[in-house]
Amino acid sequence: MEFASEMIIRAAQERVRISEVPTSLRPDGRDRKPHLRTWRDGWRHLRFMLLFSPAWLFLVPGFASVAIGLGLTFAVAFARIEMFGHRLQTHFALLGSAIALVGLQVALLGVFAKTLFVLDGIGKSQGIERLIEGFRLEIAIAAGALAFLAGTFIDARILIHWLRTAGGELGAGFTNLAIFGGTLIGLGVEIIFSSFFVSILKSSRTKRWV
Repeated sequence: MEFASEMIIRAAQERVRISEVPTSLRPDGRDRKPHLRTWRDGWRHLRFMLLFSPAWLFLVPGFASVAIGLGLTFAVAFARIEMFGHRLQTHFALLGSAIALVGLQVALLGVFAKTLFVLDGIGKSQGIERLIEGFRLEIAIAAGALAFLAGTFIDARILIHWLRTAGGELGAGFTNLAIFGGTLIGLGVEIIFSSFFVSILKSSRTKRWV
């Protein structure tokens, strides 16, 4: 089953023209039971297609999770959000933070996979090809550093307030802000070190790709 799918997938990746040829199917006349298994073979087929599509396996759910998680954390920290008559509190800020951090990690795995596919000649992707050609480590580091510094600034303001109040108890509002700041710090660190990894991939495989 995978061989038939691989031919179509590889042809689509190479932008080869694909046509359908009508055929007629007849019973094979064998008296034994069919050797195909719906769930086993269906999963093998789906698994094969997912492995050849890092965008749908990693990038789409990853970036969607980042947007949802970061938006939830931001909303809890800076706005009054109510659901079913109850205000969303720290628990939802922590949930959003976890979703955003995990989502970015998944999305970055997709970037790594797509980069390897293109550099090793397994598939073609105009977006990734443009990313590889125009990738600048310094710009990526600056983007990650910006998120890191923004989070550090937020948490530093909270620390200063805590020191001025002689270590007094911080309310839920400050806690939610701290979670948002910590999330930005985590996202920034992931972006910085992932940028170095993409740079390593580019430098180690550029000759083969070119």
